[in-house]
Amino acid sequence: MPTNESVSLEALLWDMDGTLVDTEPLWVECEKELMAGFGYQWGEADALHCIGGPMERVELYLREKSGSNHEPSWFGHTLVEMMLNRLTQGAPLRPGVQELFADSREAGLKTALVSASRRSVVDAVLSSLPFEFDFSISASEVSRSKPDPESYLTASRRLATSISSCVVIEDSKVGISSGLASGAMVIGVTDEIFDHESFHGVSDLRSLPLADLRSRHSDWVDRVVRKAPA
Repeated sequence: MPTNESVSLEALLWDMDGTLVDTEPLWVECEKELMAGFGYQWGEADALHCIGGPMERVELYLREKSGSNHEPSWFGHTLVEMMLNRLTQGAPLRPGVQELFADSREAGLKTALVSASRRSVVDAVLSSLPFEFDFSISASEVSRSKPDPESYLTASRRLATSISSCVVIEDSKVGISSGLASGAMVIGVTDEIFDHESFHGVSDLRSLPLADLRSRHSDWVDRVVRKAPA
Protein backbone atom coordinates (compact mmCIF):
# COMPACT_ATOMS: atom_id res chain seq x y z
CA MET A 1 0.00 0.00 0.00
CA PRO A 2 1.42 3.43 -0.87
CA THR A 3 2.71 5.27 2.16
CA ASN A 4 0.82 8.45 1.27
CA GLU A 5 -2.56 6.74 1.25
CA SER A 6 -4.80 7.57 4.20
CA VAL A 7 -5.91 4.51 6.19
CA SER A 8 -8.40 4.85 9.02
CA LEU A 9 -10.65 2.42 10.87
CA GLU A 10 -13.85 1.97 8.87
CA ALA A 11 -15.22 -1.46 9.74
CA LEU A 12 -15.32 -4.24 12.33
CA LEU A 13 -15.50 -7.82 11.05
CA TRP A 14 -16.85 -10.09 13.77
CA ASP A 15 -16.47 -13.83 14.18
CA MET A 16 -19.56 -15.46 15.68
CA ASP A 17 -18.99 -18.62 17.75
CA GLY A 18 -17.05 -17.85 20.91
CA THR A 19 -16.41 -14.22 19.94
CA LEU A 20 -19.81 -12.63 19.49
CA VAL A 21 -21.93 -15.22 21.30
CA ASP A 22 -21.07 -17.95 23.78
CA THR A 23 -22.05 -20.85 21.54
CA GLU A 24 -18.91 -22.96 21.89
CA PRO A 25 -20.17 -24.77 25.03
CA LEU A 26 -23.34 -25.60 23.08
CA TRP A 27 -21.32 -27.05 20.21
CA VAL A 28 -19.32 -29.16 22.65
CA GLU A 29 -22.53 -30.45 24.28
CA CYS A 30 -23.84 -31.45 20.86
CA GLU A 31 -20.58 -33.14 19.87
CA LYS A 32 -20.45 -35.03 23.16
CA GLU A 33 -24.06 -36.20 22.85
CA LEU A 34 -23.63 -37.23 19.22
CA MET A 35 -20.48 -39.22 19.84
CA ALA A 36 -21.88 -40.89 22.96
CA GLY A 37 -24.28 -42.64 20.59
CA PHE A 38 -21.25 -44.37 19.06
CA GLY A 39 -19.74 -45.27 22.42
CA TYR A 40 -17.03 -42.62 22.15
CA GLN A 41 -16.27 -40.43 25.17
CA TRP A 42 -15.78 -36.90 23.84
CA GLY A 43 -13.03 -35.14 25.76
CA GLU A 44 -11.45 -31.71 26.04
CA ALA A 45 -8.80 -32.49 23.42
CA ASP A 46 -11.53 -33.47 20.94
CA ALA A 47 -13.45 -30.27 21.59
CA LEU A 48 -10.34 -28.13 21.21
CA HIS A 49 -9.52 -29.81 17.91
CA CYS A 50 -12.92 -28.84 16.49
CA ILE A 51 -13.16 -25.24 17.76
CA GLY A 52 -13.24 -22.77 14.91
CA GLY A 53 -14.22 -25.30 12.26
CA PRO A 54 -14.55 -25.47 9.36
CA MET A 55 -17.37 -28.01 9.39
CA GLU A 56 -15.70 -30.21 6.76
CA ARG A 57 -12.76 -30.78 9.09
CA VAL A 58 -15.09 -31.41 12.03
CA GLU A 59 -17.12 -33.91 10.00
CA LEU A 60 -14.04 -35.95 9.12
CA TYR A 61 -12.88 -35.93 12.74
CA LEU A 62 -16.27 -37.06 14.04
CA ARG A 63 -16.45 -39.87 11.50
CA GLU A 64 -12.95 -41.05 12.39
CA LYS A 65 -13.66 -41.12 16.12
CA SER A 66 -17.05 -42.78 15.67
CA GLY A 67 -15.61 -45.76 13.84
CA SER A 68 -18.78 -45.81 11.73
CA ASN A 69 -19.46 -46.06 8.01
CA HIS A 70 -21.61 -42.92 7.89
CA GLU A 71 -20.65 -40.32 5.31
CA PRO A 72 -18.84 -37.34 6.86
CA SER A 73 -21.70 -35.07 5.74
CA TRP A 74 -24.11 -37.06 7.92
CA PHE A 75 -22.19 -35.94 11.00
CA GLY A 76 -22.28 -32.31 9.93
CA HIS A 77 -26.01 -32.40 9.19
CA THR A 78 -26.82 -34.14 12.47
CA LEU A 79 -24.61 -31.82 14.51
CA VAL A 80 -26.18 -28.71 12.96
CA GLU A 81 -29.70 -29.99 13.61
CA MET A 82 -28.82 -30.60 17.25
CA MET A 83 -27.32 -27.11 17.50
CA LEU A 84 -30.36 -25.46 15.95
CA ASN A 85 -32.56 -27.11 18.58
CA ARG A 86 -30.40 -25.64 21.34
CA LEU A 87 -30.36 -22.20 19.72
CA THR A 88 -34.13 -21.93 20.02
CA GLN A 89 -33.35 -20.75 23.57
CA GLY A 90 -30.98 -18.09 22.23
CA ALA A 91 -27.25 -17.64 22.74
CA PRO A 92 -25.74 -15.26 25.32
CA LEU A 93 -23.52 -12.42 24.12
CA ARG A 94 -19.89 -12.50 25.16
CA PRO A 95 -18.75 -9.87 27.70
CA GLY A 96 -18.25 -6.41 26.22
CA VAL A 97 -19.79 -7.23 22.84
CA GLN A 98 -22.94 -5.14 23.10
CA GLU A 99 -21.07 -2.06 24.33
CA LEU A 100 -18.39 -2.21 21.62
CA PHE A 101 -20.96 -2.90 18.92
CA ALA A 102 -23.18 0.01 20.02
CA ASP A 103 -20.23 2.42 20.24
CA SER A 104 -18.94 1.38 16.81
CA ARG A 105 -22.35 1.93 15.24
CA GLU A 106 -22.70 5.31 16.90
CA ALA A 107 -19.29 6.25 15.50
CA GLY A 108 -20.44 5.30 11.98
CA LEU A 109 -18.34 2.17 11.55
CA LYS A 110 -19.51 -0.59 9.23
CA THR A 111 -20.04 -4.08 10.64
CA ALA A 112 -20.14 -7.58 9.18
CA LEU A 113 -20.50 -11.01 10.75
CA VAL A 114 -18.03 -13.50 9.27
CA SER A 115 -18.61 -17.06 10.44
CA ALA A 116 -17.35 -20.55 9.63
CA SER A 117 -20.74 -21.93 10.65
CA ARG A 118 -23.41 -22.82 8.13
CA ARG A 119 -26.08 -20.35 7.06
CA SER A 120 -28.84 -22.02 9.09
CA VAL A 121 -26.85 -21.65 12.32
CA VAL A 122 -25.82 -18.07 11.51
CA ASP A 123 -29.44 -17.10 10.84
CA ALA A 124 -30.58 -18.70 14.10
CA VAL A 125 -28.06 -16.63 16.05
CA LEU A 126 -28.80 -13.43 14.11
CA SER A 127 -32.50 -13.73 14.89
CA SER A 128 -31.75 -13.63 18.62
CA LEU A 129 -29.43 -10.60 18.62
CA PRO A 130 -30.48 -7.18 19.96
CA PHE A 131 -28.67 -5.43 17.07
CA GLU A 132 -28.09 -5.84 13.32
CA PHE A 133 -25.04 -6.19 11.10
CA ASP A 134 -24.73 -4.65 7.65
CA PHE A 135 -24.59 -8.23 6.38
CA SER A 136 -23.29 -11.66 7.31
CA ILE A 137 -21.12 -14.24 5.58
CA SER A 138 -21.37 -17.91 6.49
CA ALA A 139 -19.41 -20.95 5.35
CA SER A 140 -22.23 -21.55 2.88
CA GLU A 141 -21.31 -18.44 0.85
CA VAL A 142 -17.59 -19.01 0.30
CA SER A 143 -15.65 -21.68 -1.55
CA ARG A 144 -12.92 -21.86 1.11
CA SER A 145 -13.83 -21.31 4.75
CA LYS A 146 -11.54 -20.36 7.63
CA PRO A 147 -8.56 -20.63 8.06
CA ASP A 148 -8.50 -19.46 4.44
CA PRO A 149 -8.84 -15.63 4.30
CA GLU A 150 -11.53 -15.68 1.59
CA SER A 151 -14.44 -14.86 3.91
CA TYR A 152 -12.74 -11.80 5.43
CA LEU A 153 -11.54 -10.51 2.06
CA THR A 154 -15.07 -10.97 0.70
CA ALA A 155 -16.47 -8.97 3.62
CA SER A 156 -14.11 -6.06 3.03
CA ARG A 157 -15.00 -5.97 -0.68
CA ARG A 158 -18.72 -5.99 0.10
CA LEU A 159 -18.18 -3.11 2.53
CA ALA A 160 -16.27 -1.25 -0.20
CA THR A 161 -13.28 -0.72 2.06
CA SER A 162 -9.71 -1.95 2.13
CA ILE A 163 -8.82 -4.83 4.42
CA SER A 164 -6.34 -2.48 6.16
CA SER A 165 -9.29 -0.31 7.20
CA CYS A 166 -10.95 -3.30 8.88
CA VAL A 167 -10.34 -4.89 12.26
CA VAL A 168 -11.11 -8.59 12.59
CA ILE A 169 -12.38 -9.77 15.99
CA GLU A 170 -11.78 -13.48 16.61
CA ASP A 171 -11.24 -16.03 19.37
CA SER A 172 -9.98 -19.30 17.86
CA LYS A 173 -6.66 -20.25 16.31
CA VAL A 174 -8.40 -21.10 13.03
CA GLY A 175 -10.23 -17.77 12.88
CA ILE A 176 -7.25 -15.69 13.97
CA SER A 177 -5.15 -17.36 11.27
CA SER A 178 -7.83 -16.47 8.72
CA GLY A 179 -7.89 -12.83 9.78
CA LEU A 180 -4.11 -12.50 9.77
CA ALA A 181 -3.87 -14.13 6.33
CA SER A 182 -6.34 -11.56 4.98
CA GLY A 183 -3.98 -8.71 5.86
CA ALA A 184 -6.22 -7.18 8.53
CA MET A 185 -5.35 -6.23 12.07
CA VAL A 186 -6.77 -8.93 14.35
CA ILE A 187 -8.06 -8.59 17.90
CA GLY A 188 -7.89 -12.03 19.51
CA VAL A 189 -10.19 -12.59 22.46
CA THR A 190 -7.95 -15.31 23.81
CA ASP A 191 -5.20 -16.10 26.27
CA GLU A 192 -3.09 -17.59 23.47
CA ILE A 193 -0.14 -15.60 22.16
CA PHE A 194 0.36 -15.21 18.42
CA ASP A 195 3.78 -13.93 17.38
CA HIS A 196 2.53 -11.68 14.59
CA GLU A 197 2.82 -7.93 14.10
CA SER A 198 -0.89 -7.67 13.23
CA PHE A 199 -2.19 -9.52 16.31
CA HIS A 200 -3.41 -7.95 19.55
CA GLY A 201 -4.76 -10.15 22.34
CA VAL A 202 -7.32 -9.21 25.00
CA SER A 203 -8.87 -11.22 27.82
CA ASP A 204 -12.34 -10.01 26.85
CA LEU A 205 -13.84 -7.06 25.01
CA ARG A 206 -14.67 -5.17 28.19
CA SER A 207 -10.99 -4.21 28.26
CA LEU A 208 -11.14 -2.73 24.75
CA PRO A 209 -13.28 0.42 24.47
CA LEU A 210 -13.64 1.87 20.98
CA ALA A 211 -11.18 4.70 21.67
CA ASP A 212 -8.48 2.16 22.53
CA LEU A 213 -9.32 0.08 19.47
CA ARG A 214 -8.94 3.14 17.24
CA SER A 215 -5.61 3.92 18.86
CA ARG A 216 -4.34 0.37 18.36
CA HIS A 217 -5.43 0.41 14.73
CA SER A 218 -3.74 3.76 14.10
CA ASP A 219 -0.52 2.49 15.66
CA TRP A 220 -0.71 -0.69 13.58
CA VAL A 221 -1.16 1.35 10.38
CA ASP A 222 1.96 3.36 11.21
CA ARG A 223 4.02 0.29 12.15
CA VAL A 224 2.88 -2.20 9.54
CA VAL A 225 0.78 -0.82 6.70
CA ARG A 226 2.85 2.25 5.88
CA LYS A 227 6.03 0.18 5.87
CA ALA A 228 4.59 -2.31 3.38
CA PRO A 229 5.81 -2.12 -0.24
CA ALA A 230 3.66 0.04 -2.51
